Amino acid sequence: MLTQELFDAAHHQWYQETQFHSFPWTILKGPGYEKIAAFGEAAIPFLLNKLRASLDETSENIQVWGIQAHLSRLTGLSMGTSQKVGGGGFLAANVDGTSRAWLVWGAGA
Repeated sequence: MLTQELFDAAHHQWYQETQFHSFPWTILKGPGYEKIAAFGEAAIPFLLNKLRASLDETSENIQVWGIQAHLSRLTGLSMGTSQKVGGGGFLAANVDGTSRAWLVWGAGA
């Protein structure tokens, strides 16, 4: 059974391993990330709680994006949203919007 303490330990390990990286493939690998993935669907409520907390505080977007990637991996769903930035019509990930979409999904799951 997954407990808050087990999840927090794995999340802390993952954060320590990736806190100074910005390359997505570095964020989405390593022992801490794999520990969380190995928890399977039991990790989903804990990941949603992390997203909820990220909306209330200044969180690093790359870590929030990593939590969203966990949710996609565990559920097989994609909640990605994007927004236009700059004058050239470039698209960028809308991390807050994606987090909110996951939380709406979680409330109905």
